[in-house]
Amino acid sequence: MRMKQFLILSLGSIVLVGCATTETGLRNRTAGVLGYAPEEITISNMRSDATNTYYTVTTPKGEYACSAESGVQKALQLGLTNPPTCNKK
Repeated sequence: MRMKQFLILSLGSIVLVGCATTETGLRNRTAGVLGYAPEEITISNMRSDATNTYYTVTTPKGEYACSAESGVQKALQLGLTNPPTCNKK
């Protein structure tokens, strides 16, 4: 019985960690992709669905429409995800 409880708690923790997408985390990951320091970019218009987070990034040289893996997909990959994808607006 203890092993079953442990497995349930462990899986629950993985899902919670995988689903959490913070603005700070996105800023750090996106800054690296775009070649800026995290404090040089601003994130706005953030929205998420079951597998991705979509957002706008403003840099000193313009705006980008970005998306990053999150939610269920991130949880299934144990937090290891592809870098964000950004396209200049």
